[in-house]
Amino acid sequence: MELLLVALCLSILALSAVGILIAAIRVMRPSVRLVQTYQRPRSSRQRSNKKQPVRLHHKSADRQLQSKLFSMTMDRATALRLIEGLRELEPGRPENWYWEKAIDDLIRDRRR
Repeated sequence: MELLLVALCLSILALSAVGILIAAIRVMRPSVRLVQTYQRPRSSRQRSNKKQPVRLHHKSADRQLQSKLFSMTMDRATALRLIEGLRELEPGRPENWYWEKAIDDLIRDRRR
């Protein structure tokens, strides 16, 4: 019985010590300086911090390319997100190029 009582007291002390440690970590967390991770240097292909306007209508792109990409993704929002990502990576390309590249990328990725 005494051994059980001693074990119970020790476990209570251990739990309270863990609780105090957790509380101390929570209090000290804002003052802890996070270690900075290595960041890759920006390549010339990445866009700047300026946001470019999102194009909702893609009238200059070939309708056949648009319909092919929409049918491949089965979701208009996904297709437009692919196009916008390519526009950010490769600014200044012709509109059809983005659509052809997205289609080619999907075909390539589905072969793997």
